[in-house]
Formats: sequence, structure tokens, C-alpha cells
Amino acid sequence: MKKILAFLLVAIMVVALVACNGNSGTTTTATDKVETTEVTTVETTAAQTTEKTTTEVTTTAEVTTATEKVTTEETTTAEVTTATEKVTTEETTTEETTTAVVIDPNDPSAILTAAYALADGEALTGEFTLEGVVTKVGTAYSEQYKNVTFTIVVEGEEARPIDAYRAKGEGADTVKVGDTVKVTGKIKNYKGTIEFDSGCTMVITKVAQEEPQELTGIICDIDFKGGKIVDSKGLLTFPTAANEYVDNYSVYVDGTKYKVPAFVVFETGTAAIGTINSVKTATDYLNLFNKDFSMEVYYFNNNTSGGDSIQAIFCSTETGGFGIAENAGKPYFTILLGKTPYTSVSATTTSSNTELTHVVATFSKSEGVMRIYVNGAFEAETKFDSSLNVVPPNTENTMKSMIVGADIDGDKNMNHEHNGEYLEFRTADFQLLDAKIYDHALTAEEVATAFQLDQKAVTG
Repeated sequence: MKKILAFLLVAIMVVALVACNGNSGTTTTATDKVETTEVTTVETTAAQTTEKTTTEVTTTAEVTTATEKVTTEETTTAEVTTATEKVTTEETTTEETTTAVVIDPNDPSAILTAAYALADGEALTGEFTLEGVVTKVGTAYSEQYKNVTFTIVVEGEEARPIDAYRAKGEGADTVKVGDTVKVTGKIKNYKGTIEFDSGCTMVITKVAQEEPQELTGIICDIDFKGGKIVDSKGLLTFPTAANEYVDNYSVYVDGTKYKVPAFVVFETGTAAIGTINSVKTATDYLNLFNKDFSMEVYYFNNNTSGGDSIQAIFCSTETGGFGIAENAGKPYFTILLGKTPYTSVSATTTSSNTELTHVVATFSKSEGVMRIYVNGAFEAETKFDSSLNVVPPNTENTMKSMIVGADIDGDKNMNHEHNGEYLEFRTADFQLLDAKIYDHALTAEEVATAFQLDQKAVTG
């Protein structure tokens, strides 16, 4: 028993010793591990700290760079803006300088050239003054606003009329067609119309005669008094048969009805054919018309009621010659120069289907230009080679004839016979009150007077 106890005691001691030695080894190893871990941790932390610091520094540097970049960009933007402002200022200065150099305020032609070069909505810099003859009063004088709108034509500038929009000043309440007016103000292009802008001022420098005087240089003047067609100047002679179409006829001027003598066409094919007494040869014809001249007609043509597509008003144009006619209701003047085709100038507006229409065509061989006016106002012009000669009509009948309401078809292709002649360009519902031929190209002022005279003849 004692041996057993002694053995057990020894065994217990051995186990305890082993246990103690085992824990001691483990602890040592753990300690070593801890130390290693701590060292590693420190090293790692240091590395991370270093990296973090580096990163933060880098970030700071990047932020600084970005800040610098932003600052640089802002500076650049400011510089660009300044540059833009500078360019704008320079462009404005250049435009004003150019305008001042190009436009001579004392040269009407230079002013109109600059004005007609404006695009829609543009205006000339500064104010200008132009003087011209009133060819149209577009809007009557307003008692409420004390203004009036009218059109003037500067002498020699018939192709470039200019409106005075809502003009105020001396004579605004009395201005009329034929007056000479001086207008001052800003000039602009309003939807294609060249005009003095609202607020322009005006003064009448020459009042048109209250009783317009008869114009000079008339070589043909067709009247319908006494129920007959008569040329009071003796250029044309009309046959007795044409007189049956002369009657008192109701016409309208500015909405008011008047009854006056006229050549009346109620059906297609009716025409009045006058013979030019002084023309026997082509040379006679050229002596009359191969130079400056004008034509004037005052008529009503209801072109929607029938007739040919082109309708003659007063002409003789069989492969040569000249005349006033309408195409789709628009008056035009045509003449053969040198060789075909004809040279023509057409109005931009259509004749009235309810009221009388006044048309003047001027042919200036000396200047090489033809113009057309409707109701006293300039419509258009065509330039031509002034060295070309007028070509007489190619048949004997057409060379000697001037016709109202149609034209002679010398080739007889239309087969519309009237009093032994074949007709073309026939009207269907047409009345002529006046027709004249002048021995010179009328001025804009003379055209305005001619319109006044014809209106007065109707209205009394």
C-alpha cells in the first residue's frame, strides 16, 4: 500500500512537472508570438500611417493643383470674356465708322443705296433727311395722333421710293399727292419696305397746285365726249363704227360712284382701232417712237370675267411695236428693241376689279430705262441697252394702228375677226376713260399730276 501511494505521489509530481513545463513552453511561445505580432502591428501601422500620410499629402497636393487649375480657368474665362467684350466694342466702332464714311448725309443717292441694302429689321445709324414728291398717301392724317403716312420719290430715284411712317410736323394735316416734302428721321427696312421710322418729322417745301395744270408734250389725247372717240391732238383717227361703244358708264373712285363717258366693252372681241395718220413707212414709225416717250391710260378692267389670259389696254404689238396690257391683272408695258424677246416692265400690284386704275409707262431711250406707275405711284423699272432701236410692227396694219381693248393679230392665228381685222389679247369687261401719248419720259412729279388730272376729270 505504501508502495502504491509512493508511486502515485511520484506520478502526480511527474504530471505536475510536465504540466508546468508544458505551460511554460506555451507561454514562452505565446510571448514570442505576441512580441512578433506587436512588432508586425507596429510596422504595419507605421507603414499604413506613412501611406496614409503620403496619400493625404498627395490629395492635398491634388486639391491644391485643382484649386490652382480652377483659379487658372477662372482667370482664363475672365480674360476670354474681356476679349469678347473688346471684340464687340471694336465691331461696333467699326460699323459706326463705316456708316459715317460711306453715307454722305447730303447725297440722297448714297442714303437710298445704303437704305436699300438693309436687311429686314435693320436700320441706318443716325438720322437722315430726304426731299421728294409725294406719290401716295397711304394712311390719312389722324386727328388723334397728329400724324400721317405717305410715300415720296426723290428726283432721279423713281426706282427707290421711301415711306414716311406716321410723320409729324408742318403740313401733316394737309399733305397730298404732288406736294414736295422734306422728311427727317431714322431709316429702316420693315418687312421689305424702306421707310422713315415712326416719329419722323416732315415739312412741305412746295405745295402742289390746287388746280393741276395740263401737262405739256401730249401728242395723242383720246376723249369720249359727245358720244364719239376723238383724238384731240390728231395723231389717231377712229372709224365711225367704234363710236357705237361709247356711253356714259358708272365707275368708282375711292368708293364713290360717278357716271362718265367711256369706251365700253361688254363682250370679248369688242375693240376700237385707231389709225396713226402720220405713219406710212417704218421710218415714219421710228421718227415717232424710237426716242423718249410715255403712255397713259385710265380704265376699268374686270379681268376675272373672261377674255384672253393677256388683255391689251392700249397697244399695237405684232412682232414689233409697244403697248400697255395686263397679265393676270397686273399692268405691264412692253416694247420690241433690236430683236425678240420683248423688253417689258411689270407692276407689282394688281389693278382693281371695282375701281378705276391709272397707269403710266415711261420709255427713256436716252437713259436706257423704262418705268411703270400705278395710281400715281412708282411700281418698277427695267433697264435696257439704249443703243438698240425700237422695232416697228411687222405688218402694214399693225404699224399704222393703235388699239383699245385688244390687239391686232397680224398672223391671223386667233381667228377672232372684228371689222375686218383679226384680234388677240382681248378684254371682256373693260372701260377706257382716257388714253394719252407724250413726246418725253414723264417725271415722277408729272405722273402724280397726270393722275390728279384724270381723277379730277371724273370727280369734278
